[in-house]
Amino acid sequence: MKRSKQNRFGILAVLLVLTATACDSNRGTVHAAHLTTRAHFAVSVSSYARPRWSGLILVDPLNRRCTNVPLPGSPSYITFSGRRYVYSTGPKSYWLGTIGGPPPRRFRTKTRGLPYWLDGQIGFVGGFSRKLHLGAHTVNLDVPHGAQVDNFTASRGRIAFQAWWGDARAGTGRSGIYVYAHGAQRKVAQRPQPAFSGDQTNYGLLGWTPNGRRLLLDLHNNLWTALPNGTKLRTLTHFAPLSSPYQGNYPIWSPDGRYLAFVGGADNSPPETYVVRADGMSPVRRLSHSRSSSGPSGQQNGTVPLTWLSPSALAVAHQFSIGILGLDGSFHPICKRDGVTFLNGVRLR
Repeated sequence: MKRSKQNRFGILAVLLVLTATACDSNRGTVHAAHLTTRAHFAVSVSSYARPRWSGLILVDPLNRRCTNVPLPGSPSYITFSGRRYVYSTGPKSYWLGTIGGPPPRRFRTKTRGLPYWLDGQIGFVGGFSRKLHLGAHTVNLDVPHGAQVDNFTASRGRIAFQAWWGDARAGTGRSGIYVYAHGAQRKVAQRPQPAFSGDQTNYGLLGWTPNGRRLLLDLHNNLWTALPNGTKLRTLTHFAPLSSPYQGNYPIWSPDGRYLAFVGGADNSPPETYVVRADGMSPVRRLSHSRSSSGPSGQQNGTVPLTWLSPSALAVAHQFSIGILGLDGSFHPICKRDGVTFLNGVRLR
C-alpha cells in the first residue's frame, strides 16, 4: 500500500514536470513565432573597417546564423525586388543578381543614372534627364527644362516621381509630383496644403500605400497620404513642424498594411524606430530607446528599421547588431558585425 501511494506520487510528479515542460515549450514557441521569426532576410551592408567589403548579410533568425556575401564592384547601395537586386558601380555600369542564386552578372546601358525597381522592372533615369528607360520602352518626362528628377516609385502600372527646378536660394525654387499612367502624364496638385506649408519645395514623394490607391508624402517632416490627383490629403503623423523627429528616411509598410515604420530622432540624439497606424488614428509610437555609442568613426548609431518580418516584428540595425524588434518594444539581437554600416533589408521567406 505504501509503495502504491509512492508510485502514485511519483507518477503525479512526473506529470507535473512534463506539463510544466510543455507549457515552457509552448511559451517558447509563441515567443519564437512572435520575435525569433522563421522569416529569413537579407541586409545590404558597407564596411568601413579593413578588410573593406560591401554586399549582403543573409540572416537566419531561428538558428541565429548570419552569412556575409561580398559582392563584386563594392556597391554603395542595393535596391531589392523580392529576391532580385540591382546596384550600380559607376556610370552606365550595373550588376543584377538573385539572392541565393549564382553570382550577379554585370551589364551596361546607354543611360547614366540610378536604377529603380518599378513594378518588377528596372528603370534607369539620370538626375537631370527627361527620359525614363524602362525595359524596351522610353518614357518622355514632361518636366521643366533643367529640372532634377528623383524618387521614382510604381504601383499597379502607375509611375510617380518628383521634379525640382528654379533657384531655391533666390526664392524661385519649385517642386512638383507627377504620375505617369496609361501613356499619359499629369502633375499632381498639392492643394489644399496645411497653413504652414508656404515653402513650395518642402515636401517629398515617398511612395505608394500598399493598396496602390494613395501616394505617401513627406510634408514639413510629417507623413501624409493623398489621392494620385493630389486631393484628399490625410495626415498620419501630427508633429509640430519645427519639432518633428521624422528624419526623412523612406518608411516601410508592414505586410498587412496596418503600420508604417520610420526613422526618427531629436537633434544630437541617436536615430530611433517609430511606428504609426496606416489610418493615422492613433499617436506615433517610439519602439526603441537607444543610447549614444562611442564606437569608431562611421559606426552606425541608434536603431534603424530594415524590413518587416511579420505584422508584429521588424528586422532592425541596433548599433553594432542585427536583431528583431517587436511592436512591444522588446529587442532580440541575432548577430553582431563591427566595422559595417547596415543600409536596408528585404524579407526572403
